Amino acid sequence: MRKPTANGFMQIISIRTFIETGKFDSITLGSTKSDVINLLGKNLEFLDCKYVQIIRYGSYEFSYFTDSEVIFGITNDSLQELQINNKNIEIDKWFIDENDLPTFGDVIEQLEQNQIAFQIENTPSFNNEDYIRITNSNVTLDFKTSAEKQVADFKLLGIRLYEG
Repeated sequence: MRKPTANGFMQIISIRTFIETGKFDSITLGSTKSDVINLLGKNLEFLDCKYVQIIRYGSYEFSYFTDSEVIFGITNDSLQELQINNKNIEIDKWFIDENDLPTFGDVIEQLEQNQIAFQIENTPSFNNEDYIRITNSNVTLDFKTSAEKQVADFKLLGIRLYEG
């Protein structure tokens, strides 16, 4: 989505749309490194992990295999930083407040209010943590666990979409 500004147009990228559809504006799994740079600009960090490369805009990471440059992962594992360092792009944060991240219970409430189908899943091999998987998009919402808190009070930690 674009909105007019005094200097032209600003691209609006919706977290809700990403969660519902797996589309980060026009970027999806299967897009290319060039597609990401064309949308988000050249003000990026680059991580070379030999066979896998990651381009990062703020806390958003786009992972791709070195040989194909095809995106297989879109993540934000640090939701305290939701904006991208590009004056022509604004992130519509939906209900996520970087200063007071929503809890597991808050997220479920929002998903139910907006009739977004989801499943609660568990990763026994990784600290036995619960996470939410969006049925239509396969996006997962991960939470910071704590032995002192109930699951409903765990804070949202990351939004992830990976192939497979």
